[in-house]
Amino acid sequence: MSINEDIWSEWLRKRRFGDENHRAYATSHYKKLALKIVDKAEIFKTAAVLDIGAGDGLVGLTALAKLGADGKLILSDISEAALDIPKKIFAQKKIQDPRIEFLISRAENLFSLPKSSIDRVLMRSVLLYVEDKQSAFNEIFRTLRPGGIAVIMEPINQRHLEFRNGLFRGYRLDREPLLSVQSLLQKVTDESNRQANKTQDSFIGYNEHDFVHLAINAGFEEIELEYSLLRTSKALNTWEFFFDTAPNPHAKTLRELMNSVLTPEEFIKLENALKKVILQPAIQTTCLALLVLKRHI
Repeated sequence: MSINEDIWSEWLRKRRFGDENHRAYATSHYKKLALKIVDKAEIFKTAAVLDIGAGDGLVGLTALAKLGADGKLILSDISEAALDIPKKIFAQKKIQDPRIEFLISRAENLFSLPKSSIDRVLMRSVLLYVEDKQSAFNEIFRTLRPGGIAVIMEPINQRHLEFRNGLFRGYRLDREPLLSVQSLLQKVTDESNRQANKTQDSFIGYNEHDFVHLAINAGFEEIELEYSLLRTSKALNTWEFFFDTAPNPHAKTLRELMNSVLTPEEFIKLENALKKVILQPAIQTTCLALLVLKRHI
């Protein structure tokens, strides 16, 4: 990892998609989510909009289209390296707009922004990385003006865990080709869980109703919650995506996990089974919460 990169930027640049086909597929999906978030935010022409955890800037760029000449868009992220991602994407698209500002800040610490200075707050898949979620909600409330709206979209991993029994990354363990390599898959799963226990405490242990309580504690008077669960069975994986991408910046790729716990012979045996199984449909469950929070006073 270079001196100008951290785990966030390195994941966004290299470990998130695996190949260009999956990048195109995922980006199309994320555009739909961004449109939904921005639509719920009811952005007006002169609004000051804050995109927390800007990532590749997709949500912010969608919001920018709603702003007039006197509007403002602030893209915030956890580090200079992470913010360099949307900066370079905007430069490639030749977007040089005086309405855009960049801010290095954590979701739970927006103290560089004055109280009641923002009209709309947008977030997608950020809170799962925040350990002190109450502070993040408190900061969102503090920075919003009276009449302000925050729209938060988050995966609910605790719900997702309820539907993983009998599966390895979406593929059934009680059928070949995985049935005969279950002992090897268990080694990989145990190592994955061990890694998760060290670095991902913020990912689980809460559900969509907990977000509502956090919003109430922060002071929000009006709260709208949409919870969606989508369970599908389809063949989407490429080998590169399945084997060499990480689900989040803290996680290891499947290749890295296998290398760390399997012998070379075991690695080859499991790799051969996995190359067969990805030709089959995978069972995928997506559990998603969409919160619309309004501050009245």
